[in-house]
Amino acid sequence: MLHLRDTVTRIRHGEHGGSRHAIQSGKFRYGFVARPTRNIAVRIYRALLENQAGFYGSQMTAMDNATRNAGDMINRLSIQYNRQRQAVITTELIEIISGAEAL
Repeated sequence: MLHLRDTVTRIRHGEHGGSRHAIQSGKFRYGFVARPTRNIAVRIYRALLENQAGFYGSQMTAMDNATRNAGDMINRLSIQYNRQRQAVITTELIEIISGAEAL
């Protein structure tokens, strides 16, 4: 049986792989953290891919179950058909033998 677990990923300041930069212009020094847009985009893309893979996995499982059920149904119907056919053949043979004995 397939079990899925939900995961939540939080991106906190300083944990996202951004690097601290400094720019100095004259007497002033400006500090900033580079935006990690690529890292966030990759995480979102990965989540979308995992979602799609999960969908395809469940779809494959459903199709496998449907194929197995159809095969079982075909086997049951074939057995039922063969039994009925054998019953008809047996009845005809009994009628032929009964008719031959009457003569």
